[in-house]
Amino acid sequence: MDDAALITALEEHPTIDPIEGGYTVSNAVLDNEITIAYGDLVVHVRMPTIDEIVLNDDPSAIVVDGWFDAIARQLSDANGVVKGELTADTSVTRGQTEVSVTYRLRGTDADGLAMDAKALVDFVIGMYLQSAIPGYEYDDPMRGLLGAARARGRSDVER
Repeated sequence: MDDAALITALEEHPTIDPIEGGYTVSNAVLDNEITIAYGDLVVHVRMPTIDEIVLNDDPSAIVVDGWFDAIARQLSDANGVVKGELTADTSVTRGQTEVSVTYRLRGTDADGLAMDAKALVDFVIGMYLQSAIPGYEYDDPMRGLLGAARARGRSDVER
């Protein structure tokens, strides 16, 4: 894929904005970056680990490890999310305070790849929301995601 076509597609996408060194999905609650590498799009998303966002409690190591194992499996299975090709370079890594996921997209349709990049960021946010463990009180960004989901659920019921 031609880098110039990818640049145009990213710059024309309504929710993707340029940042230093790449692009970002501007309406996403998780830190994300989209870069161009040799005709591919690389999508990188970062999120706090479960023990970083739980308030008034200290999840045990078993809970934290189980949470990471579950979300890592979910995030690694993103093939059905995109129309383009996800390369084998997908990685999910756990640091001290955050989890990072990186996808590499390849294809022949620049506009489609830009849409796929946005879809991957949305997918990660959705998987992160689903990883909430009942019984804990959360800080942002999980608190905001849960609040928005509850508000949306109430508005759907009221219709």
